[in-house]
Amino acid sequence: KSLPIRRDNVIEIGEKQELIHVGLYGGKSIFGGKETPLEASKIYCNKYDDCSYFKQGQCLMVRDMTSNYCKFGHVTTEKGYTSRAKKYHEFRSMHTSSEVYNRLKSAGRKMGVVNGHVYFPYPYVRLEVLEASVNVCESSLFSNDNAFIPLNLFTTELIERIANYVPYALMGGVIESYRKEIVPLFLSHLKEVMPEKYAEYIEKYPNRAEKINYVGRKAFLHTVAPSIVKYKSNRYPGFNEEWEWDGLYLNYIAGYVSKVNVTKDYDVVEMKLKPSSTSIIEISSNDQIGGNPLDKGMKTEIWSPERLAAHLKEIGADKPPAPKGSELQYEITAPRKGYFEQILETWWR
Repeated sequence: KSLPIRRDNVIEIGEKQELIHVGLYGGKSIFGGKETPLEASKIYCNKYDDCSYFKQGQCLMVRDMTSNYCKFGHVTTEKGYTSRAKKYHEFRSMHTSSEVYNRLKSAGRKMGVVNGHVYFPYPYVRLEVLEASVNVCESSLFSNDNAFIPLNLFTTELIERIANYVPYALMGGVIESYRKEIVPLFLSHLKEVMPEKYAEYIEKYPNRAEKINYVGRKAFLHTVAPSIVKYKSNRYPGFNEEWEWDGLYLNYIAGYVSKVNVTKDYDVVEMKLKPSSTSIIEISSNDQIGGNPLDKGMKTEIWSPERLAAHLKEIGADKPPAPKGSELQYEITAPRKGYFEQILETWWR
């Protein structure tokens, strides 16, 4: 294959593709060890106008710990320098100044619709696309099982075959987590991404119309229905908090709050916070789903752990809070204690 021809923000690989994202990777590790040279990852695409991921500020080609792949995009990688090199700052500045630098986040393991195809990224099952049908097959350890299914082949019958599939472990025995976790997750994503197809599916298979459990997932606070909002520390119960969310303000009920400086001897009687539009909470009850009637009836927006982690990094909430004043806002934005352990525990949620 011939090398792609670059002209400014356009790349030609059979047809022109536009630069939609630039990301920098490498450098000094937060865990110490040897510094690696910076790398610039550039994503090109001409199908982003017909992509459910792009509309959510995401892309399958953004680097992360998943094995996502998009057949409609193209990625180039430019090798850079370590901080000791003279050209390090020039290389870094050249890419951070791009208008599409850090524009998109990882899509995580969630189905989506791209250019008339459904992307299916779930484990334990492989979808083999044939000329006029789709086979539901056993997953393979040494192949990428993610599939793009044409919309005309993504039928309610196929959805039911996926839901009924029974995967087996290498050493024998049924993989129960597929039925208990992956299938409900897949159907909840189907309802979010393709509500009309989900409604058609439930009409044909009403026994699947179980209430989806959103507990443990993350959502924008301002899209959550008025309810009791809680923060629970994994290790220190004394740091637990309980607030009443009325749709506009968080009203203190009980729990730990940061100290004030005007006096050291006091009890908290009343406290009200106005969260920012980027504040995120963990859903503790399915009653919180349904939208905030005080925010133009906005539907509750659920985020994947991957997108949430990228968002928190972008706004600086993954770092220790600054002293005197910002700690309360940080606690509302994201739990501190055991946060990344929660990310790993809820990887598929």
